[in-house]
Amino acid sequence: MLSDIRIPLWLTEVDVLEQDPVKRADNLETVMRSAFSTPRVQGLILWSFWNYSSWRGPYTSLVDGNDWEVRENVWYSSIFNIC
Repeated sequence: MLSDIRIPLWLTEVDVLEQDPVKRADNLETVMRSAFSTPRVQGLILWSFWNYSSWRGPYTSLVDGNDWEVRENVWYSSIFNIC
């Protein structure tokens, strides 16, 4: 159905609320794969990158603390597949 739309699509303000960082990474991967399997989707903007900046709390972020420490390499291995 989305592929019938004749305009470029972007998903904005995307986050996944999950306390377990492994499950959060898995859920975000599912969202990203679903989005990018649709030909018209050109991009995705993550809403909660830093745990101090999310209005939904710390369980939507990719990084923690003032030193922006990546959460347990879960994001790299599950989403970016570089570990």
